[in-house]
Amino acid sequence: MGHASASPTCPVARFPPDPSCADRPVAGVAILVTDASGREVARTVTGPDGAYAISVPPGTYTLTPQPVTGIMHAAGPQTVTVGGGATATVDFVFDTGIR
Repeated sequence: MGHASASPTCPVARFPPDPSCADRPVAGVAILVTDASGREVARTVTGPDGAYAISVPPGTYTLTPQPVTGIMHAAGPQTVTVGGGATATVDFVFDTGIR
C-alpha cells in the first residue's frame, strides 16, 4: 500500500508553508509489481486520492509506477521485501518539473 503524489506544485517554497502548494495526489497511476526474476506478479492503479493497495505473498518485489500524462518525470521503481503477515508502505513522488 502507499500513495502517489506530484511535487512541487508551486514554483517557490514559502515559509511558513502555503497549504495551496502541498503535494497533490495522482490518480490513475498504473503500478507494476515484479518479482526478483522480473516476472510481473501483480498490477494495480491508484485511486482518486492517489492511494493504492496490493497483496502479494512474502518475497522481494520491485514496484514500478508508469508515466502519467501531464507530469514531467515519472517516479522511479522501488524494491521492497515483504515478510509473512507484514505490511509495507511504498510511496511514489512524481516530479512536476516546476522550478
